[in-house]
Amino acid sequence: MERNVRPSGLTAFAIINFIFAGVIGISVMLSVGTLACAGSFSRNQALGPETANISLVTTILNLAVMALLVVSGIGYLKCSPILGRLFGSVYACADAVKTIIALLSLGILQQGSTFIAIITVGNFVWPLLTIVFINFVFNDVWRRRTRLAELASGISSAAAAAPAPAAVPDKKTPPHVVLVMMQSIRQTLRGVQGVLFPLVALVICFTTVGILIAVAQGVQNYAETEGGMNRSQSDRLMRDVVIKQAAYGFFVWLFDDQSQAAPNGPPAKTIAYTPPARDAWADYVTSEKPALLSLIFAVMMTLFPILSSFLAFNQISEDARRKGFRYLLLRTTRSSIFFGKFLAALAIIIPIIVLTVAAVAFFVLISYPFYPVAAVVSWSLWAIVMIFLVSAPSVAFCLLLSALINSGFGSLAAGALTLGFFPLIARLLKDSAGFLVFLQYLLPQKVAYFLMNPRWWVVLLAAVGCVAYVAVYSAGGYFYFKRKSL
Repeated sequence: MERNVRPSGLTAFAIINFIFAGVIGISVMLSVGTLACAGSFSRNQALGPETANISLVTTILNLAVMALLVVSGIGYLKCSPILGRLFGSVYACADAVKTIIALLSLGILQQGSTFIAIITVGNFVWPLLTIVFINFVFNDVWRRRTRLAELASGISSAAAAAPAPAAVPDKKTPPHVVLVMMQSIRQTLRGVQGVLFPLVALVICFTTVGILIAVAQGVQNYAETEGGMNRSQSDRLMRDVVIKQAAYGFFVWLFDDQSQAAPNGPPAKTIAYTPPARDAWADYVTSEKPALLSLIFAVMMTLFPILSSFLAFNQISEDARRKGFRYLLLRTTRSSIFFGKFLAALAIIIPIIVLTVAAVAFFVLISYPFYPVAAVVSWSLWAIVMIFLVSAPSVAFCLLLSALINSGFGSLAAGALTLGFFPLIARLLKDSAGFLVFLQYLLPQKVAYFLMNPRWWVVLLAAVGCVAYVAVYSAGGYFYFKRKSL
């Protein structure tokens, strides 16, 4: 009798496939209805052949993708190597082809906004995750497990027929913390959490970036249509006025580096846009660096600490609630368990950061050619370091909460709400009462913004500060975990 153990993450994959298939089915019905209405209202003026052909190809591809999503979802539930792995890989390729055709269509017809284009680029997320998960994370699921007697007889016969193995020198066993890290990575990725975290993180980041770019793109389109500007003139307007000035005001507020309104006046502050009083820090990230990328990366430095709570909230709490540590502690130590899980969370979040930053940099390069390639690439590489340095202490903080609270939902709520709302509350309290400025430095977000400073020694101190946050949160979490009743 054949039996496969289906991981919970594979079940989540099937459910998400069915949800996406339903969304595609609704969009196909809406698009077909729209084309039918357009054809009925324009009987004297038929739709262009190019538009009709592209719409027909897109509809056919959508129907094919919807069918592949349903079939592969059923294959995931049945752990079928043909319906699941094969049809899932075919779906990923078909959806990628459909997305490329959609991007080319937007460029040919010149009707797609930047927001639609970046959302279309975001359609690569689920096909990419499908390829990675079904071929690597769930690779063992597609191998059928036969009866134990047949397996034992096959092993015994093979052992009898095989020659005696040659003496192999002993290999050095990896440290326990590395073994726990590898097992924790596998356990996390094969669960619901490992499937939902990269999907939610990438979708939220791409959507936020799309909204920011859509606002700037709307101003550029208005300047071209109503202002009579050509493309080069609107590009200069975007670079020197719209993006740079808006980003400058945002960074002056974010860095909290405003100048006093009057030398001896009230404590109210103002943002100086004129060159003599212009803030050097905000001017550095908007003039010497690509201003649009600086704005996007600053937002991502705010989002990733919150998203890290969705990754690290149950690394300890669930195992502690299920009393699973008592069996693991027979073979390893508490320090290996705690720090192994911390390293596992970092190993999972790093590829998400790299993929998100690379996608944003690529889209900015092809959409706004007035930014030099070298400046975009160098600033994006440093952005990966900045986002990682602000995410690492956030993961350590969530592990501390996970050790304190024996509830996955409780630790998730505490981590997400604290990392999301406390920096804003601390900033508002500081603006109303200056002596409460220390509250902003209880979490790493405020210190991490100094990584964008033009002075190298300030950047170095900020990096050391982020590492210090990791040390403090990890020490606190380990101190409690070491004394925790398991």
